[in-house]
Amino acid sequence: MPRLFLTALCSFLVTGLLASLAPAGAQTPPQQAPKSLVIGFDGMDHGLTDRFMAEGLLPNLSRLAEQGHFGRLESSNPAQSPVSWAVFNTGSNPGKTGVGGFVSRYFLRDGQGNRMGNPLPQPMLGFADSLPADELVPIALALDNPQGFTAACGGAALLLVFVLLKVLGAKALLALVLGLVAGAGGWYAGLQYTAGLPAQGKLPYEVNPMQGTNFWSHLDEQGVRLMGIQVASTFPPDEEGPNTQLLSGLGVKDISGSPGSWFIYTDDPWAWEDDTNAGGKIKKVYFDLDDETRAAAELVGPKDWIAEQRLKQDIETLKAAQTAPSNTEQAARAIEQQLGEANSAYSKWKKNRSTVVPFDMIADRAGKTVSVRVQDSEVVIPEGGWSDFLPVMFRFNERFAAHGLVRFHVIRCDDDEVRVFVPPINIDPSHPPEWLPISAPPEFASEIRDGIGRSYETLGWACMTNPLKDNADTHFTPQGFLDDIVSTMEGREAILDWAFDRSGDWDVYYQVFSTTDRIGHMLYRESDPDHPAYDAAYAETKVSAWGREFRLGDSLREVYQEADRIVGGIMSRMDAGDLGPDPMLLVVADHGFTSFRRGVNLNNLLYELGYLKTKQDKPLAEFSGRAADLLSYVDWERTQAYSMGLGKIFINLAGREPKGIVTAAQYDELIASMRADLLAVTDGPGGPKVFTSVARRDVLFDGPWWKEGAGQRRMAGRMKDVQHDGFADLFVGYEPYFRVSWSNTMGGLDKAAIVDNTNHWSGGHVSVDPVHVPGVFFSNRKYTDDSPAGLIDVGPTLLARYGIDLAETDVDGRALPFENLTQ
Repeated sequence: MPRLFLTALCSFLVTGLLASLAPAGAQTPPQQAPKSLVIGFDGMDHGLTDRFMAEGLLPNLSRLAEQGHFGRLESSNPAQSPVSWAVFNTGSNPGKTGVGGFVSRYFLRDGQGNRMGNPLPQPMLGFADSLPADELVPIALALDNPQGFTAACGGAALLLVFVLLKVLGAKALLALVLGLVAGAGGWYAGLQYTAGLPAQGKLPYEVNPMQGTNFWSHLDEQGVRLMGIQVASTFPPDEEGPNTQLLSGLGVKDISGSPGSWFIYTDDPWAWEDDTNAGGKIKKVYFDLDDETRAAAELVGPKDWIAEQRLKQDIETLKAAQTAPSNTEQAARAIEQQLGEANSAYSKWKKNRSTVVPFDMIADRAGKTVSVRVQDSEVVIPEGGWSDFLPVMFRFNERFAAHGLVRFHVIRCDDDEVRVFVPPINIDPSHPPEWLPISAPPEFASEIRDGIGRSYETLGWACMTNPLKDNADTHFTPQGFLDDIVSTMEGREAILDWAFDRSGDWDVYYQVFSTTDRIGHMLYRESDPDHPAYDAAYAETKVSAWGREFRLGDSLREVYQEADRIVGGIMSRMDAGDLGPDPMLLVVADHGFTSFRRGVNLNNLLYELGYLKTKQDKPLAEFSGRAADLLSYVDWERTQAYSMGLGKIFINLAGREPKGIVTAAQYDELIASMRADLLAVTDGPGGPKVFTSVARRDVLFDGPWWKEGAGQRRMAGRMKDVQHDGFADLFVGYEPYFRVSWSNTMGGLDKAAIVDNTNHWSGGHVSVDPVHVPGVFFSNRKYTDDSPAGLIDVGPTLLARYGIDLAETDVDGRALPFENLTQ
């Protein structure tokens, strides 16, 4: 009764509040606004596309090229998806977007804001932060003044019941008595409600690194309606205008708030519980002695931040009580004991900080199937098969829960082993947590789910690349990888069809497909006989996807044909008039691809060239394990430069780096010397060049973010003051077939400066000079000259199409010379 009453009371108050805060209606779009479609295929390489078209494999894209235009689309520098899509979204260079790569570096800071310690790797797909919870809790008073809120609930209940009974003719004494009972119930319900709120008044939240103004924000102001699907570099989506509907793409976290946490559950007696190299965890399961077919396990969810805040608040309260001057000796001892217990409870929480959901596996080893039971779902999965998305809920308390979508893949089920793979648990679009929004407006994600009639993948880094990268530990197969690719594409196409069926709701449609990129990364070597890990027999392995069987070595060709099929379907809808008269179609890619045969470690090279010194002048070979990672081996008092991230070099600059030695007066001369030395590097005596370019940041970029300093980042509709560490001093552009090595990314070392890449992750573009990896650019409009087109130009072209003066914006790109652009 108290909980039902409080719910009704809160609903009444919140309804009134939301009505008073409801935004003004969307502007009417410009009269007869023309339709525009922008379809992105991440990583669709210009050279491969040109070759496949010449071989007659891409008939729809060939027809589109004949109707209008096909050419190279210059990528950003560096050619990395977060950088590239941010440039695409804003029409501005990375110095204005604030995104300089997948990985940057940052420093811990002391109380005065001074940098300290060694540089640390900083993933650039989102920064962990927090928001005042009163912005996302319906009644802020419950957080700001819990005692007052509780009293208000009791008083409101008393008054409401008393008045209602009097209106119904009850005697005053009876009305008062029943009102007091209701008031006590309201007070208790209010107490229970406030007890479930964050003790420190904060909700975890992500800060999107991308800054600048997206092209659709300019369109929105003019009443032009945009629908964007899987739009990269927009997580979490900021407050968009009334004419924008947006589902975030690359950057969206899993339900735990990580870029993608995945698990292998196995009863292999020789397996160890351990982390894999690419972010996974191996979990042991044990089948019952009494029932050898059944094993219990747990899905791992988000950190229990409600418990964390409560425990931290308890510790802070007890520490404050310790200093009270009125404490008696006995009280002081009691507080000290309570503080010890609180610290112990917090230490225990840190060891088991994640919420979990139990599930059971029932193995039929003879039939090679595993039955999985989790919460309200049960599904039977054959060996090699996948489950559908199943809903799971990780509950913190009565007020807060995280709703996710989980899939199970049975890698093996026989007498020797049961091995089950659980990919990252997606955010459920029907119930995104308040602290993990994935769309703008927030209800748009759920609207899509209802519209297509099925759950869909929301994870930004869709497709299971890392389990295949770690296949020595996971035993995850290329067939399993392709099955997941197909599932992802089917979900994306279902959304595309749904959006086209309601084309009256938008003027500009923008969607990104990621599967071309993922297959390029993971299966490139199977089509490259010169790759050091190429295995001719393995490349001949038969796999199936999209309803047909083919060689594993033809996977790249097959996914490009699927992209062609999707474009063909769009063109058919256009020809039928479903998308209005003469819509403009643009097909774009953020970058292209090359085979990743050799990995180059810049820290090894800087050591060999004399710019990086080691502790006690030890040879690099003497450093291993942790000592060879995170720049732990560097003698900072003698080191001039170091590398962290993907193709980045930082100068150990005095006044900026905590142990900097290079003065401002020495900076330019050192840069010139390093550039000359690096550009002369070859892969062995007389071998091919390794680097195409070594570019200075102050030449590449313009804007407030490339240089370290103070700034403001958007977060949930507000501006947040930040201190940022800027971009690398040098951006290194590799020749084709070379790429930054795996160890280099986190500031580590390799056995040699240049090593073979034997990983399944065998196609690359990050750190490759952008001139070698252009993306595709198609349009159904003719191009009027031979001028080059870049990612940076597409957004401005759309602005010009809708009559927006580029001079009144902050874009760096230009409007491309298309015929009939504004028609």
